[in-house]
Amino acid sequence: MTKRIIAYKTKEMKKILKHSLGIDVSKSNLSLPLGSLTGELSKVFKAHPDISNDVAGFKVLLK
Repeated sequence: MTKRIIAYKTKEMKKILKHSLGIDVSKSNLSLPLGSLTGELSKVFKAHPDISNDVAGFKVLLK
């Protein structure tokens, strides 16, 4: 039996063409902005709270 996956887009959902993750490294913390390019060619940016640049921060990053 073959399974079919049907994808559709509602008015609230935007088709994402590309994701880009940047990691800004400093001595004390890491900044993690996420950028997306939608099907309408608009740019959407989301920022994760900065994390510390130590073992505890890396554990947060890996979650």
